[in-house]
Amino acid sequence: MRATLGDRHPKTLSCINNLASLLQDQGNLAAAEPLYREAVSAMRATLGDRHPNTLSCIGNLASLLQAQGNLAAAEPLCREALSGNLAAAEPLCLEALSASRATLGDRHPQTLSCIHNLASLLKDQGKLDDAEPLFREALEGLRSTLGDRHPDTLSTMSSLKALEFHRAPLVGKQVLLHGLVAKPELNDRTGTATAWNSKSGRYAVRLQDGSAVALKAANLVLL
Repeated sequence: MRATLGDRHPKTLSCINNLASLLQDQGNLAAAEPLYREAVSAMRATLGDRHPNTLSCIGNLASLLQAQGNLAAAEPLCREALSGNLAAAEPLCLEALSASRATLGDRHPQTLSCIHNLASLLKDQGKLDDAEPLFREALEGLRSTLGDRHPDTLSTMSSLKALEFHRAPLVGKQVLLHGLVAKPELNDRTGTATAWNSKSGRYAVRLQDGSAVALKAANLVLL
């Protein structure tokens, strides 16, 4: 195919990628790596960095590097693959995290970075319940290993705060109660949403007289 179509033809590059994948499946990682790198380089040049075939091949190379234990080289490729295809990136990030936990431990900065990346990916896919405990795990680990003021700690803290706000944007805000049928006497009263209960799907609201009620977001209007 190289002879008939040339080294840079999409079909040639697809064959190179497939051969590398076959070699990887056979355990011949050393032979697979240069083929993946050739395919990635050529696809970037001919198809562009954002083409699905390029991103898929980048993901394959990242997977191989993880299998070799070269997590530092794999991470930026995981990030790049992640940015182009969220659904396809999730198993790649899970694989990277599993490998990092096994080889470096749960509290290594590389592992904590993988946890943060996976949480970010899940958040971007709208899987907030899955993302939150990972952000919290990453934050706890970063605080204990790098300290509260480290840039990575602050970045993860910011990501967690953004997720919490996305899930409960009224917490800490002044609200007006409305549409209450069971307790109509509370309609048109104001208070502060103090907390969000994800299990009940209700906000805790502190009224101006100091009393507290638990209400759904549909019964609250931001002032």
